Amino acid sequence: MYQKLLSMPDTLIRRYFEFLSFKPMEEVEALMKEMENGRNPQEIKRILAEELIERFHDADAAAIAHKSAGNVLADGELPVDLPEVTLDLEGAEALFITQVLNQAGLAKIAHQLKI
Repeated sequence: MYQKLLSMPDTLIRRYFEFLSFKPMEEVEALMKEMENGRNPQEIKRILAEELIERFHDADAAAIAHKSAGNVLADGELPVDLPEVTLDLEGAEALFITQVLNQAGLAKIAHQLKI
């Protein structure tokens, strides 16, 4: 639900608020004015998404919805399902990013793919 609302086109934000939000229209108009003045539309969509998730689920679900969406990190948060990886420097002082990705299992090198 959260991800769907954040992925809506910016041109539909006003309409979604009109049809789905319980916010007073004065508050919606103020948000639209802020967006016209440069506020990031994603922030406005997030406000609507949290309101709707709280209504249909609960406040706790609304508070952590961005974590389950998997693509939003704020205020130094880490994803809930972040795996822990230990890397071997193999005697070197540092590793190239390709080595890090390969050791972490996040990328396959070309010869493993038989390219």
